[in-house]
Amino acid sequence: MSRKYFLDDGIEYQPDSGELFVEGHLENLQSLENKLLRHFVTHPNELISKEDLYKVGWDGRIYGDNPLSKAISTLRSKLRDNPRSPRYIKTVPKKGFRFVSEVSEQPLDVTVVEPKANPNITSLPLMFFVVAAVLMLLWFWVNKLLEQTPQGPQFGNVLQLTHKVGREESPNLSADGKFIAFTRQLSQEEFAQIVVIPVHGGIEQTITARDYHSFTPIWHSDGRQLLYHRYSPGRCEIAVMELDLQLNITSDQVLTDCGKYNQSIGLSWGPGNSIYYTDIDIEFAAQNIYKKDLDSGKRQLLSTPDDTNGKGYYRIQYDADANVLHALLSVDWYYTKVLTLNLDGDIINEHQVNVPLLSVSSYAGHPVFKNEGNNFYFLRDKTPHQLMQSPLWPIYSPHVSNSEPSALTLVGGTYNNAELVLIDLKKQSETVLSTGDIAHKYPIRGASGDTYFISNRSGIYQVWKTFDGDYKQLSQFESNMRIENIAITADESYIALSIEQDIHVYQLDDTTYLANQPYMELKGSVNPHFSPDSKVLWSSKKTAESYQMNALALATKSAAQAPVENAYLGMFDQQNGQHYAFKYEQPGIWKIKDSKMVWFNESPFISNICSAAINNQILTYYSDETAKLMQLDMTNNNTTELLDAPYRYFSTVKGQNDQLVVSRPRFADTHIFVVQYEN
Repeated sequence: MSRKYFLDDGIEYQPDSGELFVEGHLENLQSLENKLLRHFVTHPNELISKEDLYKVGWDGRIYGDNPLSKAISTLRSKLRDNPRSPRYIKTVPKKGFRFVSEVSEQPLDVTVVEPKANPNITSLPLMFFVVAAVLMLLWFWVNKLLEQTPQGPQFGNVLQLTHKVGREESPNLSADGKFIAFTRQLSQEEFAQIVVIPVHGGIEQTITARDYHSFTPIWHSDGRQLLYHRYSPGRCEIAVMELDLQLNITSDQVLTDCGKYNQSIGLSWGPGNSIYYTDIDIEFAAQNIYKKDLDSGKRQLLSTPDDTNGKGYYRIQYDADANVLHALLSVDWYYTKVLTLNLDGDIINEHQVNVPLLSVSSYAGHPVFKNEGNNFYFLRDKTPHQLMQSPLWPIYSPHVSNSEPSALTLVGGTYNNAELVLIDLKKQSETVLSTGDIAHKYPIRGASGDTYFISNRSGIYQVWKTFDGDYKQLSQFESNMRIENIAITADESYIALSIEQDIHVYQLDDTTYLANQPYMELKGSVNPHFSPDSKVLWSSKKTAESYQMNALALATKSAAQAPVENAYLGMFDQQNGQHYAFKYEQPGIWKIKDSKMVWFNESPFISNICSAAINNQILTYYSDETAKLMQLDMTNNNTTELLDAPYRYFSTVKGQNDQLVVSRPRFADTHIFVVQYEN
């Protein structure tokens, strides 16, 4: 039942609509603010811990006090509450919050249900007639829907249009089907430029200058205008260029400023002489959809995400066939909503997928996107239907064109890669351990010489390992999970995955894949590491005040010893088995002795277990401050610079300080493909 709440000073609050009336003014609450206030008013004068509020607003995932403090501050502002003299939300130091306002409530939309009389025997024939008529209409309606369901086109020829080494992105086919515009960046230092290439043979032509990056070219239906982003350090602009029949630029006009950031901005032509685009804030979140009329120069805010806490629109496309907008909304780090909105910004259809999407297109008035299995889907009535199987693997940025004949353009090749490299510091040599067609993150070197790592070759993060000079996939996860680091026992019998704020432990054996269910799951725990004898799993868990490290015996899944207080991250010395600990956001090394932390030495702040290792009292770590690999000799406190970035994640080779397995980013090598349909 819907309810309205009355607070002090005449404030009215309706949780179902998220409406807050303060001093006669309407304050629309964002989704997160509404969740928190609803919890406060239903628990007046109770002490509510920060952990409880994280369960309410963030499903229990703890990111530190910053997002909670920000949300409470915004909520106080809308309540006109003074934190120094609170009338509504009172801070209880080191414990949480208390909602101190008087709260009364009343139900809304109360409906009185009249009892129905039993039908008499004379009404039964009429009832049968009505039921039969309804069933016939339903059968007719379902069949009409099935007839109207768009069928996916069959594959025609798959044509690779480009062959240069470099990063090629954002292919867009002109309305007449003759040209594809895309961006190309030949090296990390080069500016990205817009290139136009004829589909049916001809010479490609670079059409933008070399003094700024150019992104996301989109053809106008007239085939002579290209809408695009252009970006130089600290500045992003949306521009439109006009081309003649020989693809020479006749004009190049800046339409609007889009801030400092460009990589996640959506852009689309709209009806008439208008454009749609999304913005982005300094934290790469809270992106809105705007419409701009190019004739009048007026800008209109069309849609704002319900919850701006790390969420927002990042792709947008106008669908002229259905006169709607298709958009991608970031829900979480790896979760996306595919939305359809009307031209007033109202959401009329949506579907959540568990893989990050790079683009959205349309087919027969329905949004098209790439989902699990690297296949294309279109969304109809909130249900995904397979449009076609992928001609390439992996593929990125599918774009369906309504040209005649209609076609699909896409990017194939490697993208955002990281390769595994064995570095010998004494010999100053490198040995590449992996091929370059998938990303390799969080490498862990096993005693057997195999390296375990995480990759997202199929769009979902999986566990892999190097094997006989190649690599093989160890997991078959069906949904995407944010895997943040991994650990493995010395005998390679168990592997632990840190997944957001949980740890999943699997047994490793001779079977091809990890078990469907984890051997053990630790909720609210991070930073797994194993004892040298492969019998104990250590991890850290958030407490009310700090973190504590817990030890579990793998054989019995029970506590191995008393918890270690105030320990956020731990590591064993691979040479002598000594256990060391690090505190949360505090530099320093502590020894662990009898479940107690004993101060040992000064050290830099260590933030990630995949960026540090201790071997024979030598601490090897990645320095966030200098962006270099460093070593600290803990016996004499001498620090040595090893290597510059980009060796971000690494593992030392067992028993050696001078050999590292690193995860090294590679510049993407992608190509543009076009697939023609045979309807």
